[in-house]
Amino acid sequence: MAVLLSVIMSVSGIMVPVNAKAAPTVTKIKMPKTATVYVGKKKTLKVKAAPKGAKPKIQWKTSNKKIATVSKAGVVKGVKKGRAIITATVKGNKRVKKAQCRVTVKNVLVKCINSENVTLKVGSTTTLNPDIQPADATNKKLKYTSSNTEVVTVDPNMGGLQQSQQELQP
Repeated sequence: MAVLLSVIMSVSGIMVPVNAKAAPTVTKIKMPKTATVYVGKKKTLKVKAAPKGAKPKIQWKTSNKKIATVSKAGVVKGVKKGRAIITATVKGNKRVKKAQCRVTVKNVLVKCINSENVTLKVGSTTTLNPDIQPADATNKKLKYTSSNTEVVTVDPNMGGLQQSQQELQP
């Protein structure tokens, strides 16, 4: 009898309510208060929503696009050294829920400078060509100095070396 009733209802177009549970409405969102990202690098910010099982649609915004950008997926990219506030916003039950993260963007630091050993004859010059690592270091400007200017002088901006014009006696 139940099967016959079901067939009649489906043929006649009568809709039967289904007991499907909708995701709960978001009442609260949280994310880290602070984060650090390096210039040119990316970091994903994770948002936790309450109650458990809530599936929020998050809108992302940055306070300063010149410092950090943020994608629709919450991926923050460092643009320039500085600070920006990243805001995650969720609308639910006619109420807006927000969480903010203060992002500090730092320069990529030089970790290693490799240079060849150089031997110069009296009065000769050469230019150094150091290998700076990592390749994406933000500030690759080097300042050159000599520990003994009586033996060799250095152009502080170019890395050029010049041997002393006279030989030193030990």
